[in-house]
Amino acid sequence: MKRTRLAAAALTAAALLAGPAVAGSAHADTAGTSSTSSATAISANRQAVVERAMWALGKPLPYIDRYGTKRNSTPVQDRNLFEYGGSNTNKNLFNNYNGQEWCGSFAAWAWTNRLVPSKSDFPAIPQYYPGSQNWADQTGSRFKPFSASSTARPLPGDVLVWKNNNAGGGHVGVVVEVNGNKIYTVEGNVGGDEIGYKYYLWDGDGPTIKDKTFRGFTSAE
Repeated sequence: MKRTRLAAAALTAAALLAGPAVAGSAHADTAGTSSTSSATAISANRQAVVERAMWALGKPLPYIDRYGTKRNSTPVQDRNLFEYGGSNTNKNLFNNYNGQEWCGSFAAWAWTNRLVPSKSDFPAIPQYYPGSQNWADQTGSRFKPFSASSTARPLPGDVLVWKNNNAGGGHVGVVVEVNGNKIYTVEGNVGGDEIGYKYYLWDGDGPTIKDKTFRGFTSAE
């Protein structure tokens, strides 16, 4: 994905959200964005989810480093780094600085535009949204299990769900573009402690991440 396209999407999102999107209280492989290139037009709600995720990718955002100092993250190309001096504290605005894994919290914010979702957001998002597997287990018919024979494909705004192969938990990411068998996402809590812009091929195993199994996707609508 060209840098100019990514920058344009981030600027569009910033103009749309103008800061209040993050004013509420409160691991994968490489990179594209959305306006959207998907063959099917998407709803305004889905587009808003995409714009929020892209905005967060390119915006300096607050976190607490390993020394206890509050800093702003550093957007660099397809990453937004919360990692001063090698920090990997998992303490940022998306999880209310609680030190817990935050991919699910990032997805919940992208869906609701609230850092602390309200009761009205359930069950559209899982009640225990920080847990990645709850995006599959607590979202009812919105969750579409993956199988190699299924023709179901995610749309921008949907959430992909993976489980760890050798332990509990897993990972989730927000889809920002679907172009044929190519899936582009923005994901919280990737790399060390980052927001990352990722690219996957939809093959016989679905979008693949090392040491994880793809479970399916949760529909934004």
